[in-house]
Amino acid sequence: MVSKRACSFEDLARLRDKKLEEEARDGLWNHVDIRDLGQIIKLSLESDISGYEVFNVNAEKHISTIDSQKLIKKFFPGVKKIYNKNDFVTGGNKSFYDISKARRLLGYNPKYSLENYLKWVKEGNDKDEYY
Repeated sequence: MVSKRACSFEDLARLRDKKLEEEARDGLWNHVDIRDLGQIIKLSLESDISGYEVFNVNAEKHISTIDSQKLIKKFFPGVKKIYNKNDFVTGGNKSFYDISKARRLLGYNPKYSLENYLKWVKEGNDKDEYY
């Protein structure tokens, strides 16, 4: 479920308005803003963690208006539940990727999302100033 192309929040909003669930076969459900990627890189470099760690980095919510479990059932009907060793389960429009390890070990806190962008624009702000 990783996007194979880069999209702006404006592109994501347009896709969501076009019933993203019909276009979701391309795997464009989750997203992360480049500024949040910068945050995780900075936190990683400043951490005192030694050795090698792998982190999921993502926005907290996916971009579809459809519940996570319904998306899974529609496009992956054989899957009953998605979880990891921490019993992370998707639901609502919660992301399909568990970012709790990055939160716990690095203090990662995604600040940018499609929801925040749409709220910014709806409040009458210039969409280009969001970036």
